[in-house]
Amino acid sequence: MKKLISLTVLALVLTTSVWAQQMNVSEPGKTQSAQSEISTTAPFVCGESKIADYDGNSYNTVQIGKQCWMKENLKTTHYSDGTYIEEATDLEMYHQYRFYPNLNPKFVENFGLLYNWTAVTRDWVTVNREKPVSSNLNPSGIQGICPTGWHVPSDAEWTELTDYLSSNSQYTCDTKSQHTSLESEQKNIAKALAATIGWESSDNKCAIGYKMEENDASGFSALPAGVYTGLMNSDDFGRTATFWTCTQEDIGGATLRSLRFDREYISGKSGATRKILGCSVRCVKD
Repeated sequence: MKKLISLTVLALVLTTSVWAQQMNVSEPGKTQSAQSEISTTAPFVCGESKIADYDGNSYNTVQIGKQCWMKENLKTTHYSDGTYIEEATDLEMYHQYRFYPNLNPKFVENFGLLYNWTAVTRDWVTVNREKPVSSNLNPSGIQGICPTGWHVPSDAEWTELTDYLSSNSQYTCDTKSQHTSLESEQKNIAKALAATIGWESSDNKCAIGYKMEENDASGFSALPAGVYTGLMNSDDFGRTATFWTCTQEDIGGATLRSLRFDREYISGKSGATRKILGCSVRCVKD
């Protein structure tokens, strides 16, 4: 009798074990949830990890010197708190606007969106009036349009980037060019910043459009989304890549950095661009 009871208990234990294993297999949601939690807590590694904006757009990243940059142009239609950024064709400094590159939505996927400076920094927003919207600190401290954990680079942060590239010979073009920059810090680093596709060609040695397969040594992969000016055929799509900084020059203008297909250097510190224009945005990790 005791032997029969023992065999019965053993059978129950084995049956329960098998049933539990079957239950685990039949509930993939729990397993996937656990895997999801693990993946979301994985450490961020610049150059390997991606970031996402409020819309769910995913961006590659690149480590250049001590800075971690977005490798692609921003294309969000919302701020990180969900506030919508209006699509527009008008030029207006007191409203936050976004524009299509070359006035065509089909280019957004690869070239990102263009934004006026007010949209980039979230200037003229009542809720943020107590916060600074212009900075030349490094880091800038202004999240603006960037995803959480990232910020709009200041002019000083762009200078750190260009100084790093200029000080490393693998990023500079040594061939004597047809043009020279007026600023000593703007050495021939344009090719190292520009993508290998999308640019108009040029015969100027060391310019972005010359032997484009030699571009992008830094991995920054700048694409020529142009500048939205509100005027047809004057946006330089395919010819220039122009990026906002969060550094204001005056009430109507802010500093930007610009690459052009027929130039070998990056320009921008020689003057301010009007805040109403639409330019590209790259964010930097906090």
